[in-house]
Amino acid sequence: MGTVLLTAGQSAAKAADLLVAAILVRWLSKPDWATLALLLSIYSVAIGLGGMNIHQGIYFFYGRLPASERRRLAVQTSGLLAITGAIAALIILALDPLLADSPYQVAALLPLLALTVLLEVPTLGAPQILIAAERVGAAAAVLSGASLLRVASLLVPVGLGWGLRGAALGLVGYAGLRLAGYLILLWRVTPPGPIRFDAASIREQVRYSLPLGLSLATGLVNRDVGKWMVAALRPPQFGAYAIAATEVPLIALLPSSIGAVLATRLVDAFQRGKAQLAHAYWLAAAARASLVIVPATIGIILCAPQLIVLLFTQSYATAVLPFQIFTLILLHRVTEYGSILRAAGDTRSLWLSSCVLLGGNLLIALPLTLWFGMVGTAIGAVGANLLSWAFALSRISRIVQRPLRRVFPWPTYLRILAVSVAAGGAAWLLARLAPPQPVPQLAARAACFVLLLLGGIALAGVRRTLPELPPEQLAEPAAAVGL
Repeated sequence: MGTVLLTAGQSAAKAADLLVAAILVRWLSKPDWATLALLLSIYSVAIGLGGMNIHQGIYFFYGRLPASERRRLAVQTSGLLAITGAIAALIILALDPLLADSPYQVAALLPLLALTVLLEVPTLGAPQILIAAERVGAAAAVLSGASLLRVASLLVPVGLGWGLRGAALGLVGYAGLRLAGYLILLWRVTPPGPIRFDAASIREQVRYSLPLGLSLATGLVNRDVGKWMVAALRPPQFGAYAIAATEVPLIALLPSSIGAVLATRLVDAFQRGKAQLAHAYWLAAAARASLVIVPATIGIILCAPQLIVLLFTQSYATAVLPFQIFTLILLHRVTEYGSILRAAGDTRSLWLSSCVLLGGNLLIALPLTLWFGMVGTAIGAVGANLLSWAFALSRISRIVQRPLRRVFPWPTYLRILAVSVAAGGAAWLLARLAPPQPVPQLAARAACFVLLLLGGIALAGVRRTLPELPPEQLAEPAAAVGL
């Protein structure tokens, strides 16, 4: 149940971004949409870099501290985030001379964006505090509420005709309200206790968080580096690629939600020297997530031509092929690989994995972008993710002392993938009998795919290959977690 709630909250956040894009491409001209898309790209990276993953350490430290020390940890984490957020805001201001002569008129909006980051970054630990306090439903509500507020802050000013500056001012208002709400939440959720900054505790927190922060930094650059390549090398294609490189909300977030909910159990297993127990939980979660993520990914690729046109109009139909290629990345995101590495204390591997991904993007995607435009960028992103996947699995294999053929639920995963691809291909052929308009084609493809998929999963005996969950008695004294 915890996973469902958290995934719903995070999916609402991603769906909100998709909703904003779908509406704004209709309200704004193509140049204005491209400018706002670049501004939002800078914003999302700055928020992530500003946090430097410091708030993720709350999972690791919160349960280890006595109740009287937990408020101190939360306030201390917020203070560290305020410092890193201020640095991120200064970096945004430093971009002004670099973007002053670009075709995207974002330079005049950068001070407002910097203020937004300065106000928002200290609040990033809110979901982690609530999850650590075993209030997963509240964490989901906070994520959803913040997303809706951000949507309103962008859409209302643009809808009123206040343009891009109005949208930037709306973000500032959103960040201010979020900060006020976070201060109230912090006071009410954390147990009473003295508030002080402990030097030894800060050093320990920084040592734990620094590799996570470096991993996040490279990960965020990886997420948007393709957009920046297209923006710099193929400016006319940037607006379309900003749509093509959008991750599908539910599919992308289910693994991270499972990882967050399992975090305390994985940490507990490693602390008790039971690496095999931690691996068993992680393996079972990955196999069960595959049942949702792999078919959903193939289904999205199958229906992409109709979805892109219906959501973003025929003007952005050129985004279909790169979107389909980019969506292939989701096929390996059936689990949160970082969750088991963090729980084992191997945060260095997270950073190295992100470096592999970044290096792969630069080596593969950059030349392909030069040669094939945004289609090449998407192909390069897929290739780089395959390299990073292989590296992450090798590091997990070393931690749990299992060979690569057993570190991942290969039998289940490959069977699901084969059934999904076969169902997708057959659905594509059958849907050709339906009218060619987007709505009937979408309905035909989706209906055929679901029916063929359910039948294929039953015939292939997929559920019989699922790894068993460890017996509950082995998990004690970890807190119960919903899978």
